[in-house]
Amino acid sequence: MNRITKLRTPISFKSWAAVGGYEERNGPLGEKFDFCDLSDKFGQKTWEIAEAEMGRVALNISMSKVSLSHDKIELLVAGDLQNQCVASSTGLSSFGIPFLGVYGACSTCTESLMTLASFIDSSESMSLGAAVTSSHNSAAERQFRTPIEYGGQRAKTAQWTSTAAGAFILERGSGDVMITEYMPGRIVDGSTSDGANMGGAMAFAAFDSISSYFEELPCECTEAELIRAVWKASSDPSLPSEQRNPALALGYVKPGGRVTFFGSKQDQKTVKLEADDKIIVFAAH
Repeated sequence: MNRITKLRTPISFKSWAAVGGYEERNGPLGEKFDFCDLSDKFGQKTWEIAEAEMGRVALNISMSKVSLSHDKIELLVAGDLQNQCVASSTGLSSFGIPFLGVYGACSTCTESLMTLASFIDSSESMSLGAAVTSSHNSAAERQFRTPIEYGGQRAKTAQWTSTAAGAFILERGSGDVMITEYMPGRIVDGSTSDGANMGGAMAFAAFDSISSYFEELPCECTEAELIRAVWKASSDPSLPSEQRNPALALGYVKPGGRVTFFGSKQDQKTVKLEADDKIIVFAAH
């Protein structure tokens, strides 16, 4: 079964924006955010409406970066961490853009980009769309655990949901950053029984997606296919643990010492390896 879908034309990122709260501003990526509200309220009375406002602000910033008006956006794909995507539908309703709501918890951002890229690629008329994703720590605590006002003690294994939103504007055609293919993940029920450890519960499906993406090496392939094949072969779950050593291919060496390192446009550059060629890899050991 081939799970990877290759797009007919590249879908590029025209613009993007990120907004966050107090913890995000004071974290290691704080300077990268376009806007942060240290009160986490974003001028609203409730955490839930604050999350809705975050999505609106993120989309506005992404449009302003490229002087784009909302009526030029042909489709809006968005999601959040509340019931029935209520934060997205509330915060983004004023734009009046055709809307698709998606919900995948921590995968919502990627699902939004995959869905939007697929629509643009398959449409004969659509060429521009936007994807928005948001979460709010206090709203998520009330949704999935206990309200922070309750004063319950957090489990040591509980992750911290970010108070942040991201917006992306995609368009048909090549650019500096592009979506050229995608692969939906599968539902994988692991052995985690700790309800607070949501990250641990997702790790099984994440590993399945990453390992499945790295396909077997064909006789002639692109640089991207070679990288995937090396990863899959070196992390084969059927091998004893002491023999597994996930490796990332960086390039290759031809007889005589000619070295080629992988750079940009890996999905467009062809590689044909011979028996005496050596692959340059980065591995844990």
